Amino acid sequence: MIVVSDTSPVSNLFIIGRLELLHLLFGDVIIPSEVHHELLRLGKSGLDVSVFQNSEWIKIQSCSNHQAWTQGCF
Repeated sequence: MIVVSDTSPVSNLFIIGRLELLHLLFGDVIIPSEVHHELLRLGKSGLDVSVFQNSEWIKIQSCSNHQAWTQGCF
């Protein structure tokens, strides 16, 4: 199953220490590079964001068609 996520599910599960639930439920999770940048900004709050940088199951992918992305058409 291919799962594409926005910031909220990833960041909220990360904040409560349950990010692994995404991996257990879906395996690999794809996030757009813009979402990755937003997640890294959590580090400015003092959180250890290395999990986003070191994870093998969170895949970062650039969005080549921004209009389709914002309209939810993948």
